[in-house]
Amino acid sequence: MTSIIALFVYILSTHLWAKEPAHYVDPMIGTGGRMWSKAMLSPAVTTPFGMVKVGPETRMSWWIPEAIHKAPFFTAGYSDNHPRVYGFGHARLSGTGARVGSFIRVLPLKSEKKLKKKNLSVRLDKSSEKARVGFYQVELPSEKVRVSLTATERCAYHRYEFKKNSSAHLLLDPTSTLLGGSKNSEIYFKQLDPAHFELAMTQNASFAGRYGGLRAYAYVEVEPAPRKVKPFNNEKIHLDFGNTSLVNFKLCLSYVSNQNAQENFVHEIATQSFEAIQKSTVDKWNHRLGKIELEADKDIKKMFYTALYHTHQMPTLMTDVNRQYLAFNHQIKEAHDFTYYSDLSLWDTFRTTHPLYTIIAPDIQLDSVKSLIEMAKFQGELPRWPQGGGDAKSMFGTPANFLIAETYLKNIGEFDVRTAFDLMIKAAKNPKDKPLRNPVCLIYQYCPNDLVEESVAKTLEYSWTDAVTATLAEALGENELAKEFQAYAQNYRQVWDSKTQYFRGKNSDGTWASLKKNVLTYFDLGKKQSRPYVEGSPRHWRFSVPHDPQGLIELFQGKSNFTRELHRFMSGASERRAALIFSPYYWHGNQHDIHAAYLFNHSHPEYTQYWVRWILETRYAPTSDAYDGNDDGGTLSAWYVLSGLGLYPKAGTDKYWLGSPVIKKAKVQLKNKTLTIIAHKWSTKNYFIDKVMLNSQRLCSPEISHHELEGELEFFMRETPLVGGGYDCKNSVESTKVVPWTGFR
Repeated sequence: MTSIIALFVYILSTHLWAKEPAHYVDPMIGTGGRMWSKAMLSPAVTTPFGMVKVGPETRMSWWIPEAIHKAPFFTAGYSDNHPRVYGFGHARLSGTGARVGSFIRVLPLKSEKKLKKKNLSVRLDKSSEKARVGFYQVELPSEKVRVSLTATERCAYHRYEFKKNSSAHLLLDPTSTLLGGSKNSEIYFKQLDPAHFELAMTQNASFAGRYGGLRAYAYVEVEPAPRKVKPFNNEKIHLDFGNTSLVNFKLCLSYVSNQNAQENFVHEIATQSFEAIQKSTVDKWNHRLGKIELEADKDIKKMFYTALYHTHQMPTLMTDVNRQYLAFNHQIKEAHDFTYYSDLSLWDTFRTTHPLYTIIAPDIQLDSVKSLIEMAKFQGELPRWPQGGGDAKSMFGTPANFLIAETYLKNIGEFDVRTAFDLMIKAAKNPKDKPLRNPVCLIYQYCPNDLVEESVAKTLEYSWTDAVTATLAEALGENELAKEFQAYAQNYRQVWDSKTQYFRGKNSDGTWASLKKNVLTYFDLGKKQSRPYVEGSPRHWRFSVPHDPQGLIELFQGKSNFTRELHRFMSGASERRAALIFSPYYWHGNQHDIHAAYLFNHSHPEYTQYWVRWILETRYAPTSDAYDGNDDGGTLSAWYVLSGLGLYPKAGTDKYWLGSPVIKKAKVQLKNKTLTIIAHKWSTKNYFIDKVMLNSQRLCSPEISHHELEGELEFFMRETPLVGGGYDCKNSVESTKVVPWTGFR
């Protein structure tokens, strides 16, 4: 009777929340695309920031060499155009270039015949595939089984419905990794009773291998109890259920111990039905997504809420129900006044994702900062790319500085800002033996190309970081340090070549390295031409001074030249979203140039309005190939959400640029206040702004502070641009030929 009531409640709820935000989310968006230009997203089921992300792990076809599946092309374990599945795993990163996770992949089979086959995969029926918030389902025709998945924060619930009178088998692979081959070690398996098991494994693949491996523990319950349990090859476990039509498989993770995994099981899933868990997960997502109530066209609403959904996949919960967590250096700690998270793709997410959290998820932002400070206690410095139980140290610089400064400047909540600030200063001025920042760059006031690889990229981003550090120093009353770091923030000028008007590799003797403007690091084997740059071309890095746009304009010798060159950069973007051959011009999948459209706000704001809307409309789509590249922990998704609202963060500060919203109206719930955004006369043609009003006061510049995000922000839209972009409060002369040389794209 209880299950019937639960089913009735679930069916009723699916109709009641039809207008809730979760209804508009399509987890299949961004799960397709081609090779490296994919968003790297998965339809895996999870709660917001959940420890468990349970979903299918696919392969292209049985005849494609296994080496292809080990390549970094499908790093979330899934691709929408893959016809086969290895099984259903329990953890993964979202949108990144790292293959981390899987853990105890489960594959249902109708017989034992395939068990010993290497790299076993079976065909999935794409037409049967269903994915929505809190739920994933697919049929495996060859195995005569329907697979349904849901999840809590730390647990996964698998439901396997076998064809009647069919034998049922589950193959558990604790050695699984994303994708294909096995690099896990120290496998542990214990059958506690006929229906309950303990497992553990250490993953040494990808990022986890950089800090000594990640140990994961699991507690499993199966119903009915298998009639036979057969470990074999010291790797896999075969569960034989005989003839049965339904197998329920529940698994809970912990990164602390098997005992904690069992506690997570008792607390979250032990007595819950599949439908009740699914309903609870939907409710949790509606709570998070409902921080923004939206009025927009149907497709925009779908894209917006799905993007918002993808911003809540990482960071990853690491705290068990008893508050214990795996800290760095394999230590076990207990979180008292916060929740500990890891998997922070900081070099990506500091630009858009974390600024979004300061608006609608301040608890996650504050916990992220507190987690970073805890991590620093074990390694003596702020981490760069914390993953699982260590610092993968991917990319470069000290991106944690941005989160710390922004959290303090926006008054998100109390944390040990003094300790964090001291760590910021130490990283810049007194680095360790293996520093986060190369000390040679401080000596020369730039990174010499002959002494430091990626010299231009590092000089520019160190300068940006120093500007952020200076702002925080000033806010803390450290005036001398503020002046010192303000000077460091101008070091980007040292690598500007006024003759070519590009940032260029500069050797320690002051001579310039060769410059090939269109050469991308991805295709320059050995980095013979692109040594000074990272993930892009000299053109991509040409506008990477978001902390000092006026200074950049000076280097370009005025607004006219700056606007012309920036417009050429934007206009050269590929006509195709997610192109396999990256453009040396604007490429939205590139972190270090995704702010470029907003730089026009400092010369001709009407160009910001045009290009922002162009990006929103052409670089995103509610399809499987939705993005222009890797989402990187929600970075591109957050760009869409923020820009869709008409805002864009000046990372590391309490300021936002204004753009051109893609929504008609939005009600945004901040920490203790509400902001209503209205786009009057919004249409697909009205890219431009007539004026912007904040609480009935006209704005005379395209910038707003975090503390002003309250009340009513009104954009009055129009089809033709105004001189000054609608912010020229003294002279708003209409002009349809604002820029005489080329006009808009």
